[in-house]
Amino acid sequence: MDRGIAYAAKGDDDRAMADYTQAISINATVASAFLNRAAIVLKRGGKDLAMADLTKAARLAPKDPAVFVSRGALYANGGDLDRALADFSAAIALNPADPTAWRDRGLTYLKKHDDASAEADAAEARRLTLGLARARHEHAVGAVSIDPGAAMAEFGRAVSLNLTEAEIVKSSGDAHMSLGQRDVAMSEYDRAISLEPNFRDAYNNRAAIYMLRADFDHAIADLSKVIGLDPDFALAYLNRGQAYESKGERQGAIADYDTVIRLRPDSSDSAVAYQHRAYLRHAAGENNGALADYSKAILLNPQNEEAWRGRGLVNLETHEPTPAISDLTQAISMNVNDALAYRFRSMAYAANHDLRHAADDDASAIRLDPQLARTQR
Repeated sequence: MDRGIAYAAKGDDDRAMADYTQAISINATVASAFLNRAAIVLKRGGKDLAMADLTKAARLAPKDPAVFVSRGALYANGGDLDRALADFSAAIALNPADPTAWRDRGLTYLKKHDDASAEADAAEARRLTLGLARARHEHAVGAVSIDPGAAMAEFGRAVSLNLTEAEIVKSSGDAHMSLGQRDVAMSEYDRAISLEPNFRDAYNNRAAIYMLRADFDHAIADLSKVIGLDPDFALAYLNRGQAYESKGERQGAIADYDTVIRLRPDSSDSAVAYQHRAYLRHAAGENNGALADYSKAILLNPQNEEAWRGRGLVNLETHEPTPAISDLTQAISMNVNDALAYRFRSMAYAANHDLRHAADDDASAIRLDPQLARTQR
């Protein structure tokens, strides 16, 4: 169990998961093993498995507030707001001094449009956060002469809890954004930036709203500010690359995708960068480069339906119908409503002289998108 915690702290989720699972197989009554495993499972998108582990942890440790905070967050993200409120309230009853439980319950009230309760919980969370920061600062002062290393760590934790007004306003914007209230979120990000002109995350999140509005010039301006503040922030390059791509500025987009791949070569961000760079290379007739990029995108994220479809199209256009059929079949298995994938696979079947399957796919494509009936195969 302890080794799993150490692996998780180093970011080695695979080994941490294996150790937590082994700990559970040895002793299935250790709640923390289920709680810690749930955190890793959730990072990988396994919401149902994470919920099962958290429910088991709650049965084993009904007085552990961390279990209820974690499960409450999962309920809230899944839209089960009443159960989320129940779990956050249980956590608060067990530990009224935990600002996280108050904050998350407040955000859940906000989703239920109970503004008064949301504001009350947010105020309590802010009060507790500030109080905890002060307590840690005082503890650090007292520890300086005894253990300087521990004291410095405690100073760091105190600073991390001492949220500025700009950070609180930005968090409010995030909450409104999660509810789809973009105009309110935009106002909050504007206010956060006015309070802290070099607030990287506020610029980044405001750029996301500009992207959703198709206001690519303002998005690029905000993302360029982010990059100026943090030149190693790969996500900003990825988002700016997509903004450039949307404007038809191929060179700017490719330069940003190149940077993402250099900064985070085997990450989920790079998977998206490879996919978009492949699309641009294919559009420019650079088929070999496009194939290589689509293949890398698929290697990094085998569930990337657009990369399978893109590679299938490149294979089709380079007179390789059999691998095209294979790729497009993968794309369709991930999205049975992808009309273009059916249309491209129909063309690949026709190139292989399989006219029956070609006709079936063409019919499926037109059923899903009647506009395709007006285009030539």
